[in-house]
Amino acid sequence: MLILLIAALLLAWPTFGLSLVLWLGIYVVRRARSGRVLGSMPSIGKELNSAFDEKYREFFLSLDVPLLGGISGTALLDEESYECGRHMVNYISLNTSENRSFLDGLHRWRTKGSTEPCDPVTAAQNESRYKAWHEIHLVSWRAIEAIMKNNRRLKCFKKIDLNALTSRIDAALSSPSKNETLLRKEAEINSFVKLAGRGDPEAQYRLGELLFNRNIDVRKQDLSPCLSTLKKSAEQGHDEAQYLLGEINALLYKKSEAKSWYLKSSSAGNFKASYGLGRLFFGEKNIENALHFYELSADQGSWDACVSIANIYDLGQLVPADKAKAAAWFETAAERGDLYSQSRVSKLYRTGVGVPQDISKADFWLNREETWYRLLAERGDAVGEYGLGSILTDSDNPCCDPAQGVFWLRKAEAQGHDGAADLIAMMGYDEEYPVS
Repeated sequence: MLILLIAALLLAWPTFGLSLVLWLGIYVVRRARSGRVLGSMPSIGKELNSAFDEKYREFFLSLDVPLLGGISGTALLDEESYECGRHMVNYISLNTSENRSFLDGLHRWRTKGSTEPCDPVTAAQNESRYKAWHEIHLVSWRAIEAIMKNNRRLKCFKKIDLNALTSRIDAALSSPSKNETLLRKEAEINSFVKLAGRGDPEAQYRLGELLFNRNIDVRKQDLSPCLSTLKKSAEQGHDEAQYLLGEINALLYKKSEAKSWYLKSSSAGNFKASYGLGRLFFGEKNIENALHFYELSADQGSWDACVSIANIYDLGQLVPADKAKAAAWFETAAERGDLYSQSRVSKLYRTGVGVPQDISKADFWLNREETWYRLLAERGDAVGEYGLGSILTDSDNPCCDPAQGVFWLRKAEAQGHDGAADLIAMMGYDEEYPVS
């Protein structure tokens, strides 16, 4: 019997042996593939998984995933929410492009200066807040859609409305729903929160300034967060924070507080604060103090202060009119680069008002003004286009060229510059130079 058994095995070996070898080969290949997939998952999704910190349930609930309606018990159990979140993270981790896009979303919402990405729950909540259905929501929704279509046996996804979810994905991809301006403001504000909390005066100033700019058009009581933050910076001697506190208190008609903060900033050499003080005293018709602080601001480098002093003497506001003093202050502002003053000085030299008539100096200042406006206009700046158009349509200027002037005015008008539209209408250029 033993001999017969051995003979049978020898005769069957070609078929049996090959089958055994083939089976072993398939087993080894499958284990290798499994090892590669399981081994790659932590490396691909390491940063992503660490960001979740096991908060899969909380994350899933922050995604506004549509559930089936009209059926009792459609609210997901905690275990179901956790499992849905975990399956999503596994899917995203194994898809390189989706993993990268999701991480981009986490880094978009992180606090500037931190090397750590935002946690997924906070990032999803921020996207929901601004209706910005981008990296976090879209990647997660696509993961749910793919899992539900390819693995229908997972019970935790049974209560999700797949059709409604697909419609949300299509809507998010087809229409720009995020408000870029709000997102940028929020991201910039977030970038200074931690440093401001640590007492950094520059960060406190920047945060207060951003909060003020965001809330400038809302109710006065909404300015309290920025005032509180700015005071912390101002009390540490930050002159820009002191100046901004002066500006805000002036807007709130708290003149004594405004003057106090302006004065502290002015003493530190801030020309804007000195100018603010001059403006407040001028409003009170206290011309002596107004001129004192305007002149201090001018000495500190402000051309706006030079223009204000020039206008006071030119128009005789609270002082006797003095065209020579006005011309001198306009020329100081012009030398510092103020385009309005360059135009005024050019006309003063051309007419001889307040200065000896000098056509060469008039042309010098006109050419200087035109050069700057042309530079701005050629960069597509509406103010530059309007300024250049105004110069070229002014019949008193030797460089007058109405056709070219109207060309630049129309470009400014196309960008919404009201002054350009008014000038075209007032001078009747539409009739004389119809649009070709």
